[in-house]
Amino acid sequence: MTNTLEDNATSDPSAMLQLLDLASILKPMALRVAATLNIADLLANGPMTIAELAEATDTSEPHLRKLMSYLAELEIFTEDGQERFENTSLSEPLLTTSAFSIRRILDVNGGVGRSQLGLVGLLHTVTTGETCHSSVFGSRYWDELNNDPKYLESLRSDGNRQPVYGAEEIIHGYDWTDVRTVIDIGGNNGMVLINLLQSQGHLSGATLDLPNLASIANDEITAAGLTERAESISGSFFEPLPKGYDVYLLSGILNDWTDAEATQILTNVAAAAGPSARILLGEINLRYEMMSPNVAELDLYMSTLVPAPVRTVDDIARIAAPAQLKADLVKDDHPFRTLIELTPVAAGQTS
Repeated sequence: MTNTLEDNATSDPSAMLQLLDLASILKPMALRVAATLNIADLLANGPMTIAELAEATDTSEPHLRKLMSYLAELEIFTEDGQERFENTSLSEPLLTTSAFSIRRILDVNGGVGRSQLGLVGLLHTVTTGETCHSSVFGSRYWDELNNDPKYLESLRSDGNRQPVYGAEEIIHGYDWTDVRTVIDIGGNNGMVLINLLQSQGHLSGATLDLPNLASIANDEITAAGLTERAESISGSFFEPLPKGYDVYLLSGILNDWTDAEATQILTNVAAAAGPSARILLGEINLRYEMMSPNVAELDLYMSTLVPAPVRTVDDIARIAAPAQLKADLVKDDHPFRTLIELTPVAAGQTS
């Protein structure tokens, strides 16, 4: 007799209920909306009514009531029976002042929160191998964050003040002795350049990025007291780049782009650098097993964000060749970062 789905079914619905709970989009979005509206911060001084919360958050009172009632069911907030809500121990990480605060991570108007909203386009990534964001929002993640003024404050608040993902290798793992000037192409908020100049007192340089981050980098350079040695330039690495620097640095840039786009970036950098300047890549090369016990989750998540979370030195050599550059490994003993120096291929030679 042929088995059917009905033959194999059980009377226990627990698996169905577990899967439905895992698949729920409502639960994470309700939590993220509460974080975005700063509900926990508003309740930090004591209970508030729905009317008071709605006025403070400029939201629809009936719909905010539904949101808060649902979150109370999840024990994130508690309600006293008179529509007065207050925080619970579970909502503490939603407080901006908490030592373990995750509010900015969940804020849908922030950089991280915005990137995670793009995960609803996971089918697009699995089907095409492309990242999610543009399929959902119609623009690339970094283009959106760097060009839309509404993300400026988020980028400013969320920006790291120290080099991350092994970027300190750029500062301490490369010989800067004979270098006088450096430009950090795609330099984000300027902190890699700032830390580099603070460590290497003989250096001066610039950071270049799109308008939002260029503005932030300018403020950071001023705050660090480095205006005599550093400047922030607003620009794109898909356009002609400034000439005349000793080292052209790209820190964690190429991972965000496809092979063809990475080659175009390197072509523009090579044109600006000329035959005598050095091109230094502080390339992200994630070793997932050293970052998280949830290797499969992290691997999938990163592939929805960037086209190439991991590129080997051979991969870099392959995409640098059309730009008439050859790749030489400088340092590869860090779990997140590989230093690679690119030099022009001499006429008549092959890379």
